[in-house]
Amino acid sequence: MDIKSNEFIERCTQYLIKAMENIDSKYFMIQHAGGDFRYLERIYCYELYHQYRNELSRHEMNLVLYGEVDKSGHPTIRWRKGQPKPDFILHDPGSMEGNCLVIEVKRIDSSIDGMREDLKKLSKFVVNYGYSRGVLIIFGSEENDEGIIDKIRGVRKRWIRNRYSNVMIIWHKSAGREIKKYNSWFKKNP
Repeated sequence: MDIKSNEFIERCTQYLIKAMENIDSKYFMIQHAGGDFRYLERIYCYELYHQYRNELSRHEMNLVLYGEVDKSGHPTIRWRKGQPKPDFILHDPGSMEGNCLVIEVKRIDSSIDGMREDLKKLSKFVVNYGYSRGVLIIFGSEENDEGIIDKIRGVRKRWIRNRYSNVMIIWHKSAGREIKKYNSWFKKNP
């Protein structure tokens, strides 16, 4: 199957969502010794990496998942300020034609500006460097579900203006709960 086909990209995205569904609550929100619970991005990402690799292996996908690849010194990827380190890339190493997904992860309590910066980064990887889809995963919940919807809408304002059409937001509310996908026009996907 063609790595750039919509069907292939959808399969990779569905395997990502399945991996997210497999994240146990002990990796989703961490309890400190004092009893407080917190969302920790690194803990979530390590478990997501483990679960996604399992899904890819189960389905015999011939792609490689890397975490936090430092793109400094890359012969093709150039950035104005510093070099990006996406949380994850799914690709066929050694070929720009084999770039599939580029993924960033943010906690629910991250700033809207931080989320917008990640959307810009994802868009640049899609538009300039041949990744088929960018995915921003937001994990966690707030007391009011409308709070996250408002946050996504706030992120979206700049998103549409800058044509981030192949970038998707996925909201992972909590372990064992429904995962919601939004495309660039803020339509909830099934």
